[in-house]
Amino acid sequence: MKNIRWSRHRLPVTAAVTLGVCASALAASFVFSYVSTYGSGGLSQPYAGSTSTGQSYARDVTISNSDSSQSVYSLVQANPSNNDGTYQGPYSIVRRLANGNIDTSFGASGYVNTFSLNSNSNYQLQSLCIDPGTDNIIVVGTANNSSTNTAVVERLLPPAAGSGTAALDTTFNAANTPGMLTITNPAGANGISSGKCGVSNKGSGNNGTILLSGDSDLYTNCTGNSSCSATSGQLVIAKIDSSGSLDTTFGTGGIVNITVSSGGTTLVAEASGIGGNGYESNFPDLIVVGDAYPSGNSNAQEAMVVAVNRCTGALDTNFNGSGTLVNSSYGSAVLGRIVGGSLSGGTATDLDVLFAVSGTPPISAAFVDYPISGAVPNTTSPITQTGTITFPGAAVSPKGVVLDSSGQGVLSVNTTSNAEALMEISGSSALAYTPTTTAEPDTCSGNGSSSSGGSSSSSSSSSSSSSSGSSSSSSSSSGVSSSSSSSSSSSSSSSGSSSSSSSSSSSSSSSSSGGSSSGGSSGGGGGGGGGGGGGGGGGAVGLDMLLGLGFASLLRRRMRRPA
Repeated sequence: MKNIRWSRHRLPVTAAVTLGVCASALAASFVFSYVSTYGSGGLSQPYAGSTSTGQSYARDVTISNSDSSQSVYSLVQANPSNNDGTYQGPYSIVRRLANGNIDTSFGASGYVNTFSLNSNSNYQLQSLCIDPGTDNIIVVGTANNSSTNTAVVERLLPPAAGSGTAALDTTFNAANTPGMLTITNPAGANGISSGKCGVSNKGSGNNGTILLSGDSDLYTNCTGNSSCSATSGQLVIAKIDSSGSLDTTFGTGGIVNITVSSGGTTLVAEASGIGGNGYESNFPDLIVVGDAYPSGNSNAQEAMVVAVNRCTGALDTNFNGSGTLVNSSYGSAVLGRIVGGSLSGGTATDLDVLFAVSGTPPISAAFVDYPISGAVPNTTSPITQTGTITFPGAAVSPKGVVLDSSGQGVLSVNTTSNAEALMEISGSSALAYTPTTTAEPDTCSGNGSSSSGGSSSSSSSSSSSSSSGSSSSSSSSSGVSSSSSSSSSSSSSSSGSSSSSSSSSSSSSSSSSGGSSSGGSSGGGGGGGGGGGGGGGGGAVGLDMLLGLGFASLLRRRMRRPA
């Protein structure tokens, strides 16, 4: 149903961020090499699949940022095929300790291989994230055999000690299909294919709002088993409250469709991550990362960053003049973070993004710092450090990435021996956070307003020019070019209106995504409102950190899927 790039996985948004670091130091401090002391020779203990072949293949990775031990969860498939729209299970959920060893205290000797959709051939599972308040496991995927793409979200209870089974949390979507929610896309002609999820810890009760990033692509003229790429498509964001209902204060009925354009050309946009926030700050947006490409030409993908109001879903035209940034120098926006803020509110100082070039490891990359002033990132004069991400010799085709509390990037990778494993990128201490279990206050209650600084341009977009005017483009002195133009035409938020309620509050973050944890009316929560992130962490940071993404389109193969 949906095409896959290298991976569409996101990093969890994190909680507390190192403060007071100047922009130039942030960019200069990023280290691109893998950590050779992690696991054995840079690779974690591999997972021996529970199938008859004993093989396993990486799908996604996440960390609960309320977990001081920084255990790492990964979603694993048994089928080596990456052909989106096909079942690739049975699927397993594996947990490892921070040192890379499989955590034998989790499930049955470190894994769960029995849950609602793990062996259901009607679904392809894409991603997982952890609710930081409950340790519930959220798994998302896409229905395989539907004429209109349908996303599926299920919430699982943590497995009992010694058990390899995780039961559905029947309080989720209890009135309909307990434990599971399927999402169609009434405003999008092509349905919705899921990509990455995130959970926030905003509001009372420590039940996080779930953010889902995906796409609504149309594939045509695909014959036989040949590969093909989409001829049209929109970025899709869905926001689900803790009860399992779409948050109707966000976008149209809980869903936002965004058309991404660059240089006057409408692109097919595909998200690999969605970020919430950690500390509270005046930055008002969720940041979605991934890639976009011209109609029918998936080999020409460009890195994409999109900013939407965390409460309403409206494009923030204060970001790059349109709400979107397309960086033609790189194939994917892989991960990032907003730096600044404090537990009691504060000022965002930097938006940091890791861009990468599609290809086989080692991978060329750039760590780019966009200084923030008045809640607006300066996209015209970023500070850039370029480098090459190296991999252990046995690691191939990374599938997902997440930040740990020391600022390292943890990647889920396939190996030459067909055994899923993890590796670490050295990263930067500027991306570190402090795990916490304190829930953030919810600042989207009431009318869905967000913290100051974000202009709310319409949430559901359909034209190729933004309400703020046109696309803006710039080329930085460091050689990273950015151009963007995105549409806006509104759904539930008034187009072009400025949202101003200041995000204040205190309370540290426990959810990586930063979204609102209370019901649908609380769209998006404090610093990151509704935030995405990968699994848990986010709490208070201001800003919707972009975290996301897991090496999105890098090494992606775009395979045929039904029109």
